[in-house]
Amino acid sequence: MSFLDRQNVFTQQIVDAVSDIIYILNVDDRQMQFLNSRVTDLLYQQEEEEDSTKLFRLALHDEDQARWEQHLDACLALTNGQISDIDVRLKVRDGSYRLFTIRNMVFSRYPDDKVQQLTGIIRINDNPNPAAVADSKKEIRQKAFLSLIAEDYLETLRQIYISLELIIKTDAHRFSNSSKAHLRRAQSMVQKLNLLTRDIITYATESNDDSGKEDVPLDKVLDTVLRGLQAKMTAADVSVDRSPLPSVHGYPIQLSVLFQHLLLNAIKFKQDDRPLIISIYSWEQQDRPSFQTSLRQEQSYTNIAFRDNGKGFDPTQKEHIFEISYHGPFKGGSAGLTIAKKIMDMHGGYITADSIPREGSEFRCFFPR
Repeated sequence: MSFLDRQNVFTQQIVDAVSDIIYILNVDDRQMQFLNSRVTDLLYQQEEEEDSTKLFRLALHDEDQARWEQHLDACLALTNGQISDIDVRLKVRDGSYRLFTIRNMVFSRYPDDKVQQLTGIIRINDNPNPAAVADSKKEIRQKAFLSLIAEDYLETLRQIYISLELIIKTDAHRFSNSSKAHLRRAQSMVQKLNLLTRDIITYATESNDDSGKEDVPLDKVLDTVLRGLQAKMTAADVSVDRSPLPSVHGYPIQLSVLFQHLLLNAIKFKQDDRPLIISIYSWEQQDRPSFQTSLRQEQSYTNIAFRDNGKGFDPTQKEHIFEISYHGPFKGGSAGLTIAKKIMDMHGGYITADSIPREGSEFRCFFPR
């Protein structure tokens, strides 16, 4: 064995012996090119998954996909030796999610000095620091308070769900089919409240005054969200037909969540007998929307539309599908639509929906200019 071979073996032994996950990532396709053996010790994996370089993406929480892509975009501006951190949730061996801190720095560059590869360390974060996500002591206290309340609230929802399940299992023979359906509907509502509560807490800890807004290029937001959903879209046979999108004045993270929920909603209600096509386009509107008669006539809007050829819904219900309690032709509705409406409210805008059953739906977002 040559000296170089012995050196490579020695380096590999050191890398595999450390307690953290170490990786090299190609920034062009956002794929891991190398992961040390700790990834299989720490992260959840299905028996059929043999490629360890895919384990990180499979373990990453769906709600953190967009943040991860935004983080990688920011890493393209790193100078040599500079470090960028992010906290994300990863699914571990027992099937639960734990918080991990990831530290990235430049590993290699192209001849034109653009970043080619990043190297990173993934470490379990047992003591997350609230100061890393808050700019003031007041915000830290608010976040801690909301987290404390949320823990009790979500536990209450869990107990309600379990109680309903016990009633169904032990006394179902005494109920009519209609009563059973109502109980199942109640369980579905509890699950929706659980999801909605988590998102509301996330938004409530952010600054929602105009000082937190910035000019956000929506094309970049869409690029980031699509990268995070690529695996899910490929598996579901989904394609996106997009036109150039403008910038709007808003909150970047919330706009990412808005786009993510609208895309996930379309995927959820895809028709089984044909591929799903989602068209995304925009236009400028110089007067108020026709459905908002109380607004000033001179108000102009930037409009973003998401159109799909999915299952659609009863158009007579278009005023109700954004309600968390909606339970109609959407077979339970989507908590994501409720969140989407909240995000548009926080931007001073509006969201509408229309549909032709079995032909598709269209969701329009109106951003005031």
